[in-house]
Amino acid sequence: MKFKSFTAAALLTVAALGVAGGTSYADPAAAPIAYQNVDQGVAYEVSQTERDGAEVVSARLDGGTFTLTADSVVVTDRAGKQIADLPLTVEFDGGEMALQPQISADGTQLTAQPIGHWRTTSPKDRSTEAGASIGAALGGIVGLIVGLALGVATMGLLLPITLPLGMIIGVVGGAVAGGALGASIPNSDAPDQREYVPTCIEGYRHTYCY
Repeated sequence: MKFKSFTAAALLTVAALGVAGGTSYADPAAAPIAYQNVDQGVAYEVSQTERDGAEVVSARLDGGTFTLTADSVVVTDRAGKQIADLPLTVEFDGGEMALQPQISADGTQLTAQPIGHWRTTSPKDRSTEAGASIGAALGGIVGLIVGLALGVATMGLLLPITLPLGMIIGVVGGAVAGGALGASIPNSDAPDQREYVPTCIEGYRHTYCY
């Protein structure tokens, strides 16, 4: 990203990092972040606000336009010269966060919000989830072996049934048992950590996030 060539690019990233950090403006005393200036003949206004419970990064240009590409948003001046590009993925301490951009029809306004949601967890929540994940993996392996053995015992006639059924039962049973074991570990119920959770669906050829 060309921070030195266009100040708004840096300010947009600062605002996006505020969203990445889970900054909330639910407190009426907390004012939205807003910056405005003129750089290379392009006037800009950058803000970070909350809309319908979600943090949103917004930018408005006068004398320039936004154009969406495959992996970034390009900023050009009136002459069509590219003066900055803004990535659609922001890195922060907790990992990476993808932004979903929307550009107005005239290309002068940009809004972007996280693809996913924030959640708050406690140590007990995390130990329960870890136990369920490990239990599901181990249970699936055991169920697969048992289903395979039962299928072989029937000369392979019931293999198409016993194999997936054994794996499903193993995964579900293992997740329940592992989750219960994880929950039994003495941990605090007090929420102490916020984490960003992308909302994505794995398709046959593509991953769809919203």
